[in-house]
Amino acid sequence: MRGQVEWGDVVGDLSPRSFLEDNWRKLRNRRDVFEQKLLVENRAGTKYEFLNNMAPYTGLVLIAGGAATRAKKEVAGDQRARRYGEEFGLDVHKSRALTPVPNLFSHDAFSFLPPIITTLDYTLWGVKDSLTTSQGNNLSVVYGNSADVEEMQGICERWGLTNVHFIPQHIHKGKLKPAGHADALLWMKDRLQEYPYTWTVFNSDVTDPLTYLELLALHTYPDLSAIMGTALLKNPTYPLEVDLKGRPTGKQGHNKLDGAEFKVTEGPSNIGNFVFRTNDLTSALSYYDDMFKRGGMYEEIGRAELAMDHIITDLACGNNVVEGGRLRQLCAYDPWTITSPAKAPSNILGYLYNQIQNLTAQGLTISTSGRKQYEKVNMIFRS
Repeated sequence: MRGQVEWGDVVGDLSPRSFLEDNWRKLRNRRDVFEQKLLVENRAGTKYEFLNNMAPYTGLVLIAGGAATRAKKEVAGDQRARRYGEEFGLDVHKSRALTPVPNLFSHDAFSFLPPIITTLDYTLWGVKDSLTTSQGNNLSVVYGNSADVEEMQGICERWGLTNVHFIPQHIHKGKLKPAGHADALLWMKDRLQEYPYTWTVFNSDVTDPLTYLELLALHTYPDLSAIMGTALLKNPTYPLEVDLKGRPTGKQGHNKLDGAEFKVTEGPSNIGNFVFRTNDLTSALSYYDDMFKRGGMYEEIGRAELAMDHIITDLACGNNVVEGGRLRQLCAYDPWTITSPAKAPSNILGYLYNQIQNLTAQGLTISTSGRKQYEKVNMIFRS
């Protein structure tokens, strides 16, 4: 069912492909037309038809192994974080994916949800349209703490996802915590190869249901290796350098990783959502196989961990195992997808505000009880 969009096909006066390159800045305001054009080319009338068709070919990986290190530090040293934990039942010994947050969903449409849910619930809502026909058989949840699996499984089941695969990201001998998101993929490399496409999502981020556009675009253009979602921001936290054609150069900014010194006043920000052609992803990962097998020895190449940023750089620039130059960005998303990921209690207020934008953009009503709980969180962190 691969599409055959030609360079001459137009979206208004522009080709769809150009929104991944020269005209990347214009996509956010024209994404509806872009989406419809590519759906037609893929012989799918709707998003749901396309995702149903792609479910047997797409492995969705939800990386939920975060160890809540920042939450532990905040609860130990910040009275407001402690109060949030007491009010909402935060357990800093659980994975970050199980962070308790108010339920903003309307009770009429989501009566199966309790008043307090988790960040995992919001992530599953964001990707559920690609999972419903398979009951989650194509979903892999990568976890760090085995004690959390039963609770995660129960959360998946209340969303109708009963066939989810849970895969551990072990801590390498001699290390204190998991060695990065790309390291998580190396723990499940055999599972990745079951699907031609791999879609990765980070649990802490706000997941816009429109992020399926990356899969739609990658399926349409078989010459590309991967597409990463971006949002145009002022002073982005995770800036991405692009060339004059809008193509990622491989240079990125991340306070925790190699690019802490790379900052821009305005530009595309990585939103933590990627779709890969699996053969290209596993080729990129294979460069690190030997280091992984010897206990995550990424320090040999100057890295404390193996992050998705490193794989993105490899796909952009190439190395001796993967061809570069076939990665593109899809700058289709709103700032609220990345401006406040829920990595610690101090992020929760911003995370909830962004989820309100997310749900509202999908035409959903915010519940009265959810708004009251949001105000309660606001009072805690504004005090």
